[in-house]
Parts: sequence; C-alpha cells; structure tokens
Amino acid sequence: MADYALAWGKEHQNDKQNNFLDSYMYVHNKETGWNYLDEKYYSQENKDRWNKIYKFEGVFDKEFDEGRKYGTLGLIRSWIVWEEEGVCGSYAKTYTNLAEVFGRPSITCGQPEYAAAVT
Repeated sequence: MADYALAWGKEHQNDKQNNFLDSYMYVHNKETGWNYLDEKYYSQENKDRWNKIYKFEGVFDKEFDEGRKYGTLGLIRSWIVWEEEGVCGSYAKTYTNLAEVFGRPSITCGQPEYAAAVT
C-alpha cells in the first residue's frame, strides 16, 4: 500500500471510532453484480460526489504517476469496493488494508471458493 493511501486510510478510519478495523463497517453483503469499472467511479463529473463521502481531495492528486490519479480507469480503490459491496474477498481485502494502515501485518489468502484475512 502506498504512503499516500496509508495516510488517507488512517484519516478515513478515524471516522469509524471504536470499530475501525471491522470490515463490516465498510462493506455490505452483495452476492453478485459488482462493477468496479463503472464509469461513475472514474468520471470527473462525480469526483465531488465521492470526495464528500470519502474525503480524498488532494490525496490522489499528489501522486507521482499520472496512471494513479483519480479517474484512472481500472485502478480500483478501496472506496469503490465499499460502494459496490461484495462477499468474502471484499471483506478480507478491506480488513487487510485497514490493519496495514495501523501497522498490523496482514494478508489475504484463498481457500476453496472463499477468501480470508490472516494477521
């Protein structure tokens, strides 16, 4: 996880207070129909909408690589996963990102037809 993403993640998690490592605070169950590449997550027209919710203004604009700025199609940010919701993989990856923000080594792992987090 990049330094700028760590700083954003820590700031965003502070809003969750006591349950900041609980991925269920971010992701809700949705069995099918995820579209992480939906144009609404990448369009400049919607940037202000997402910024009001996730407060990322200036974070992704400081990136040293043009291919990592807001609006880069195919660059799936945590907040996009939170918007699309999901199942075990979304929960596991969200938890590992949250844990790493606070210095807890963590990784996702696969199981037959399931994903989990190890910390």
